[in-house]
Amino acid sequence: MGDIGIVVLNYKNYTETIKCVDSILEQKEVKVNVVIVDNGSENESMDAFKERYNDNEGIHLIENSKNLGYAKGNNVGIDWLRHQGIDFIIVCNSDVVFSSPYIMKDMYEALTKEIGVMIPIIRNLDGTIEMRAQYRRKLFSMRIIKELLKMRNLKKNKNPKEEDKSSNAAQIMEFLKPGIQTDYYVITGSVFALTPNFFKYYSGLYPETFLYVEELATMLLVHKARLKCAIIETKDVIHKGAASTGNSLKAGTERKRKMIAASAKKVFKLVFMPRFYVGWKYRR
Repeated sequence: MGDIGIVVLNYKNYTETIKCVDSILEQKEVKVNVVIVDNGSENESMDAFKERYNDNEGIHLIENSKNLGYAKGNNVGIDWLRHQGIDFIIVCNSDVVFSSPYIMKDMYEALTKEIGVMIPIIRNLDGTIEMRAQYRRKLFSMRIIKELLKMRNLKKNKNPKEEDKSSNAAQIMEFLKPGIQTDYYVITGSVFALTPNFFKYYSGLYPETFLYVEELATMLLVHKARLKCAIIETKDVIHKGAASTGNSLKAGTERKRKMIAASAKKVFKLVFMPRFYVGWKYRR
């Protein structure tokens, strides 16, 4: 079985990151290579990581001089892993915990040449399945355009609840059975794997956004590469909530509204890029 790379992006909340990484280190029957990317925290995060993991050869620490945002921050870790020859890479939020030592093994063994992105079973603390971004493959581009237009045109007078209702993330999910999704693109931002098939086309995540709308951008990349998404039947990954971003951005603020709209505009451009151009521009 090949090596698995894991990128955990930290921003200030190093105590959650340590819990996440410790659960990753319990994974069995796979060789894990963890990259912790500190995204310009400017607190004691790196000191805490060095104290705990300095003697662990399976963990590499990278400190960004400033906050690069979600995609570019994770891409720093992805680039490092790919230079080590690793092309099965799991991106996970710092506020998740792997409840079983065989989750990554199950994900790796489920890989086929069709799959560009895969997700495990992820549950919230209350036991519910985490909300997934999911769109039907039929007329996919039109569905994404409609969603992005909603995000671009969020009104200043909308309250947070109304904003959430206008986005796909808050829709009631249609139940999708585990396996390769032939009728849907599906992803969740808290934990997902980019496969060797994905890296045949791209070098990493779509780098044009700072925060928000990354799931839609990733689905568009998968779509343009003519790959599929998969839900892997694993033991639960527990997502504890918005701990990773709560320190820097409160839900419903004017800043959040502007950032969602700005990200939507960036991803909107991706919709209309020809397939060959996307592959050329975001592959190196």
